[in-house]
Parts: sequence; structure tokens; C-alpha cells
Amino acid sequence: MPDRCGYDLNLRAAEERCARWLATEYDYIHDDSPVEEVQAFSDLPRDDDGRWQCPRVPREGGRCVLHDQDASDADVRAAVLATLRGEYSAEEFGVDAPDGDYRTLASRMLGVELDTLDLHGCRHAAPDVPALDLRCADIDTLRLGDATIDAPIRLDGATLGSLSGIGADIGGSLGARFVTVEGDLTLDRATVDGRVDCRFSRIGGDASVAHTTAGSRFDFGFSHVDGVVDAAGGDCGGRFTLKEAVVDAVSAAGVAVSGADPESDIPGLQFRGLTTRRSVDLTGADCVGQLIGYRMAIGGDFDASGATITQGVSLATRTGTRLGEATIDGTLSFSEARIDDETKLRGRDRRDATLAVGGRLDLSEGTFEQLQALPNMTHDRLSVVDCRGATIHEGVLAGHDSGETVLYDLEEAELGDVQIRPGGASAPAMLWLDRTAFAGFTFVDEARRGFERADWTLIDESPERRETVAFARAFGDATEYARDFAALCVARPRLREWLAETDPPYDAESLASAVFDGAGERAFERVAKNGPENPEQLGVAPFRRERYRVGVATLLARAVRSDDEDDRRLAATVADGAGDALAALAGRVDGDTDPESVDTATLRDALADALADPDAASRSLEQQELTYIEARKGADDVGDSSTAGNLFVNERRIRREIHRREGDWVDFYANRTFDWVAGYGERPRRALRSSLLLVGGFAAVYWVLWYLLPGFSSPTYGGVDGALLLSSASFTAFVLGGTTVEAVPIRLLANVEALLGAFMIALFVFTLTRSLHR
Repeated sequence: MPDRCGYDLNLRAAEERCARWLATEYDYIHDDSPVEEVQAFSDLPRDDDGRWQCPRVPREGGRCVLHDQDASDADVRAAVLATLRGEYSAEEFGVDAPDGDYRTLASRMLGVELDTLDLHGCRHAAPDVPALDLRCADIDTLRLGDATIDAPIRLDGATLGSLSGIGADIGGSLGARFVTVEGDLTLDRATVDGRVDCRFSRIGGDASVAHTTAGSRFDFGFSHVDGVVDAAGGDCGGRFTLKEAVVDAVSAAGVAVSGADPESDIPGLQFRGLTTRRSVDLTGADCVGQLIGYRMAIGGDFDASGATITQGVSLATRTGTRLGEATIDGTLSFSEARIDDETKLRGRDRRDATLAVGGRLDLSEGTFEQLQALPNMTHDRLSVVDCRGATIHEGVLAGHDSGETVLYDLEEAELGDVQIRPGGASAPAMLWLDRTAFAGFTFVDEARRGFERADWTLIDESPERRETVAFARAFGDATEYARDFAALCVARPRLREWLAETDPPYDAESLASAVFDGAGERAFERVAKNGPENPEQLGVAPFRRERYRVGVATLLARAVRSDDEDDRRLAATVADGAGDALAALAGRVDGDTDPESVDTATLRDALADALADPDAASRSLEQQELTYIEARKGADDVGDSSTAGNLFVNERRIRREIHRREGDWVDFYANRTFDWVAGYGERPRRALRSSLLLVGGFAAVYWVLWYLLPGFSSPTYGGVDGALLLSSASFTAFVLGGTTVEAVPIRLLANVEALLGAFMIALFVFTLTRSLHR
């Protein structure tokens, strides 16, 4: 038997290194011991010292072509391709293969060291190749672009300078646990029959699986990625995992996750413990499963707007003692998302244990099967949860026990069986209602008591509340504008200089000129009409965002070319409220500054102040009336007639104010009289009070006339007692029969009282019956 290659690999040391790394890097909470995760080398044979030895026959020098330091990259590539094609014989190995099958021995190319392994465009593969096994390899550049490799690829424990696999077709999994990649790992537009497994990896650049299709997981659990994890447009089965990962940002717009996960009962998006320096983008994601985000620490925004998630969202927990709630420094958005099952944005019943959001919490236009919400809004001036246009079928909208107000903006939202738990605040102080539909909502418990104390007033138009709502609504636009200004200041030296040297007010022409320095007239017009066409017009960062939305530069260009004064609002806003903050920002940056790292908080808040329009947030009388109508209909639908009656009273009072505004004085006084006399048919005590006052009033008239009119001298009706007797008899005349007096004017007056009395008796019976029915 020929000698074997002299290369060996200390597997025991490799496994111990991995175990130490796991044990020192992560707190596993309730998971298995970290050592149990080290399965990357368990299938390899080893001697008593834990060493694996290469099974190939050596060349001169004692090592095979794969491990010979004198072998060229071309020689190693040829050996790899020969293995993939099945072009080898038993004579090439120094050991016997079990059952004479040398495929597994041939596939094990562990520990190879070379500058470049170029398999780009490789389309040769023998049937049933176990794997392209490059575990513990040291390769500066690994190229797999457009390759078709009908076998799994194993890179566990390898050290790579970069990995490029754009358009690759891999007939199994890409296993890269404990891999170290000094640059980028790029697997865009690839097809992987199994999983992309980069658990416990360290990647010095970006990790990209954009538009890649995998039969199983995208798994970056417990990894360190200095750049962006990009899964935009990707499609994987079971789970997309970033569990306990530390990354710069996550770009996964449009990612699709579907199918069962063989290793978990909960498929979906597993982001538990994820830490990012910047934002997470899940816009338009389609997840057949659950989004889990316990104890995430997100340094920017977490944007899942437009996403569809079938098994709920958990960013906070009400059980356990060590599973913490997520912390998001920027905005948390589920705008236009559809979340089936429970959306858990409410943590344990402690003020310091709930979900923390540093920017906006945007649920607008979303659909939520069951929403549990109690966020800790950490921005000093943001206390609004944006639920405009949202549909919430079930759940709880809660407030803090400390009394700190969380205001839920429910403009045109639809509330189903939702409970209001105000905590230390009151229910009316928690809700901003505007044309809100109530589809199964019931005013019960704390919410009912709060509205009863407020006389069922649903709408508070105080200046403080309008300013709070207006600031929150402007905050999103202000954030984007501030980011654009920061990027423009970095990219445009002339703009930086102009802002730093020019005192407000700024005008649209001057701002636009500073932004579009050197742009021709036609280019200027095209930007105003269509937005920027290339990065040179604005700089890379704002141009990248401009492809998806309209920002500062386009608005300025439009303002210059437009005759509409409304188009100049942004420039006026900068001049009025944010000029100093913008000049200060321009003074802090230069051309070498990373636009994403610029602190725009001061400018953002100044812009939000300037853009906020409390008058626009104010609800018109028609909007208020429609709000009461929707609430009354909702109360009727659930059989809460008492609440419906109370809301009807306030609805009619709003209608009265509309009559006053329009100058319809007949309708105004008729409305006001009906309110005073009978509380719009909802207040029997008012009908009784009005009846007694009517009897008393007529009695006073009769008493005066007893002295003034001749012929009215009957002792029966003389004096105060007689006048009251005559008035009460006349009031009930149509019911019990009246009395006879001699003076014609008195008889006429008594008949008038009888008519009014009949009306008031009928009205009292109606209001009493209606009240008892409710």
C-alpha cells in the first residue's frame, strides 16, 4: 500500500476553538450548551490525538497535489475539477475505501491553501458526488460565479479572502459554519438546493444572498458581519435566521420565507438577539411563519412595511425572566403590513421591560389579527402610535401604569374586539379618534369608566394634543429630509459652503442652485419632473433613496420650476424653523464623512417642528360628527344601547355647532331646545325637569293674571296654591280631563298648556322607555 499524504488536521483543536468562541461570545439563555452546536467536523475520521490525515497518495515531497506547497493554483483547480467529474481511481489513495466506494474520500479536500480557486462557470459534475469539501481551507479568492455544482459545498472552519458565487447553482447546501471571510461573501441570484448555512461566521464585508433561492434556510445565526446582510428578493424555505448575530445592517426587502423548518416548530424570521449598527429593511417581506425579535438591539429603523407574516410577530414577551424585549433606536414600522395571529409589541407588566422605540411606531394601513401594544417611546416628544387606517381585529391598546401617556392615532382605523387599558392615564387621553370604525369594539371596564367621566366626549381638540399629533405625523418626513440633507452636504461642497456662510432665510432658488451646481437647464427640468437620473446629480446616498421616493433635491427642483406656492413649502420651512440646525450640520461634515453616520437628530427635530401643522391635524366638525356616528353604530352593533345613546347626544351637539357655523339659526335653536328639553330623547330626567318647569311657569302666569283680569276671581284658583292647581290640571287636561274657568284668555292659555303638557308627557314616556330599553 503506498504511503499517505503527510498533511494532517487537528480536529480536536479546531472544535475546541469553536467551542471557546461560542462560550465567550454569546449568552444562550435556554438553549443547549454551545459545545453541542459544534457539529462541523463530527463526520470525519480521526486518530487518538484527534487528527484527520489526508487519504491521498503523496507526490514528491511527501504531500498530495492538494496540500503540496509547491503546487500551483492551476494544479489544485485541476484536481478539484477532476474530483467533481469523478475522474479519479483507487490508486490515487493511500487507504482502502469502505465497500470500495472512493467518492467520499475523493471529495475531502480539507485544509487546502491557495491564492485563488476559480470555479467560475464550472458545469461539470459526476452523479452522486458527496460534496465539494473545503473545510478548514485557506483561500484568498474563491470564485463560484455561474458554476453548476451538483453537490453540497462545505467551507466550515475555512478562512477566505472573499467568496463570489453570483448565479451559482449548488445541488445541496452551502455549509460555512465558523468560516472567516475577510471581505465580501456574495451569493446573489444563486440557486441552492439546500440551505445557506453561515452560522458562527465572521465576515469582514457584506454577506449577500440577494435574489437567491434556497430550498432550506438562510442561516446567519450567531455570525459577525461588518457589512450588510443582504437578502433582498431572496427566497428560502423554513427560516431566515439572524439569531444572536451582530451586523452593520440588514437589507431584506421582498424576502420570501415559506415551508416547514425541519429543525424548528416555528418557521419564519428568527431575529432573536440580533444587534445592528444601522437599520433593518424587511419591506414587502412574505413570511409563512413568525417574526421573532426578542431582545434585538437595532441601531436604526426596523422597517417591515408592506410585509405579510402569517404566524405573528414577537418583539416583546410577557413570560420568562431573561428573554428581553427589543430596543429600536429609530422607527419601527409595520405600515401596510398584514400580520396574522398575535403581534406582540407589549412586554411584561413593568415599565422598564417593554418594547423601546426611539422614533415612530408606525402601524398605519396595517391589518392585525391580534395586536398587543404597550411601547416605551423614548424620544422626549414622541408619544404617538400611528394607527391611521389600520385594521385591528382583536387585542389590547395599553398605557403605562406610571401615567405617561401613549397616544394611539386612530384616524380612519377599524377597531374590532380591542380592549383599552389606560394604566395610569385615562382612556380618552389615549385615543385620537377621527372617523374611526368600531366593528365589534366594546366600551368596557377602564375604558368605559374613563369615557363616562368625560361625559362620553371622544374628541379633545386642545392645542397640546394637536401639536403632539402634528409633530408625530411630520417626524417621518423630517427624518428622511434630514438624512437627505446630510448626504447632500457630504456630496456637494458648494452646498456645505453656502449653508455655512448664508444666514436664513433660504429660498428655493438658492438651495436648488447649491444642490445642482453645474447641472444644465434641461437636466434641472428633468429632475424636477422625474427625479434624479444618475448619482452624479446628487451624490450616491441621496440618489439611492431617490429611486424609491421623492426627497429634498427633487422637491427643491420642483419648487424652482413651479408656480404653485405650496411647492415652496420645504424651502420656507427650512428658513423658518431649521436654518440654524442645517447650518450646524453642514459645518460638521466634509467630503470624507460617511453620510449614514452623520448625527441628524437635531436637524430632524427642527424640521419636524417646522413641518408640523397643528391646524391640519385638527378634526373638522364634519369629521367629528362622523366619528360619533361610527362609534354609535359600533355600540349598537354589539348591543351596547346605553353607550349608543350617550354618543348620540354628543353627535347631535356637534351637528348643532355645524348649524351655528353655517348660520342655520332655525335648526340651531331647534337642536338646542331639543337638547335642553329632553337630551335628544336620551335623558328622561331632562324631560321631567322641563315638565315641572312648564307647570311652574304657567302657574306663575296664572297667579299674576288672577290679580289683573276681571272675572278671574274664583277662590278655587286664587293664590299660589290655586295657580299651581290650575296649571297642573291644565297640563294633564288631554290625559285626565281639564277644568273650567270663566275668563276666556285664561281658558285659551290653559288649552295651550294642555297641548304642551300632552307633548311633554309623551316625550317623557318616550325618553323613559328608551332609557330603560338601553
